[in-house]
Parts: sequence; C-alpha cells; structure tokens
Amino acid sequence: SITVATLSKGKVNLEKDYYLCLRPNCNVAYFTEDKEYIEKTDVNVPIWFKSKYEEYIVCYCRDIYLKDIVKAVFALGGCENKKEILEFLGKTEGAGKCIIKNPTGAPCDELFVNAIAYANNIYNKMKEQQNKED
Repeated sequence: SITVATLSKGKVNLEKDYYLCLRPNCNVAYFTEDKEYIEKTDVNVPIWFKSKYEEYIVCYCRDIYLKDIVKAVFALGGCENKKEILEFLGKTEGAGKCIIKNPTGAPCDELFVNAIAYANNIYNKMKEQQNKED
C-alpha cells in the first residue's frame, strides 16, 4: 500500500492490499481483492513491463533505463558487472528507495541482471556479425 500510495496520482486506501497487475497489455496497474483498480495512467512512473522500450526503466532509484545499460555494455566492450555499469553511467548513488520508487516495491537486482544479459546478448550478436563480415 505504501508503494501504491506514493506512486499513485489519486488517493489510496492504506487499509487495503493492492496487487500489481502482471499482464503487460493491460491498462490496470494495481487492483484490490474487491475490484478497485488503479490504471497505469494514474501512476507517476511507467511500469517497465507495460512500457515501450524507450520507457523501460530498470532501476527506478537511480533513473536507469534499459537503453542506458545497452549503451554502457557497448561502450565497455561487453560487461557483466553491475558496479562497472553504474560507474560508467555516473549513477553509483541513490539506491535504497525501492519501496517508494519501484512499482513493485522491490529492489531492481533481478531486473538489472536480466538487462545486463540482454545488452550483452545484443553486443555479442553484433560482434559475431562483424567477425563474419571480416
């Protein structure tokens, strides 16, 4: 409820339990057992899995997008180290406010790992293609 109250544009009943709607193509962001809905347009931040690539936020506390991680991995010549990527992006500070910044209320660790793997996959495919052309 704290996460929803912080991110919602409207009033939220803190006595209720809110659940994140996990369907990517659904306009509902949160819902309650008694069918109260908060639409994604009524949330102050985009929900990564309901967003376009350009709006896909990996770390809400540090304001890091998927495209930022891809850029860092390419600039670093491939990288699987979160700390190196954070240093490259100049975003080593600001973590720890997940409950009020991330729509799930949870840390971004798993999302970050997946984003790094995604970026490295793109990078490695590009390198393979370049090697074939050479």
